[in-house]
Amino acid sequence: MVTINIATIPERESLLINTIKSLYDQADRINIWLNNYRSIPLWLSDTKINHHATFNNVGDAGKFGFKAKGFIFSCDDDIIYPSDYVKKMMDRIDNNIVTIHGKTFRPPIKSFYHDSWNKYRLDEELAEDQIIQIPGTGVMAYHSDTITFNLKDFKKRNMADIWVGIKAKQCNIPVICVKHPRKWVTLQHVDDSIWHRSHQSDYWQTKLINEKFA
Repeated sequence: MVTINIATIPERESLLINTIKSLYDQADRINIWLNNYRSIPLWLSDTKINHHATFNNVGDAGKFGFKAKGFIFSCDDDIIYPSDYVKKMMDRIDNNIVTIHGKTFRPPIKSFYHDSWNKYRLDEELAEDQIIQIPGTGVMAYHSDTITFNLKDFKKRNMADIWVGIKAKQCNIPVICVKHPRKWVTLQHVDDSIWHRSHQSDYWQTKLINEKFA
């Protein structure tokens, strides 16, 4: 069973459509957390798609607000995934959390966004697998027998990557950034991302890294 989880907002509906098209044939189930939606788009009326709409914006943590068993993929609404994405990621999961984007740190750090020991980007080639601390949850996969998440794990909004890294560390689950070619996934253009809103004001992110990964 392959389940894909995505969190989104109304402003990104056109991007979400492209994302879903790229993943639709690769999944058994697609769960979409609709932050700030007041009505459900008609195109979401599909037997493969499950959705949950809420006026309470939980941010990117909505990707982890669904219960599912089997292989679970957390994806982002601004990425177009290749047709072999799910298969190739499944081959690497084993008892790990896998991703193609992430960071490691050597605390103490001054800034979560501007300090890192090693940084691996989803749109750049990675020749060999790397053990990391903080996964990019928009390109992440795991099996429910290895680890599970719920909304209570995400204590501050739009910091899902860090909370996943913290729980993985607490549970002794390896987080691996797996090898991948350059531009394997396609980034859709957005002007208002979590990075845009947070990269100059990352007090809480930095505090958590220094406390939990020292």
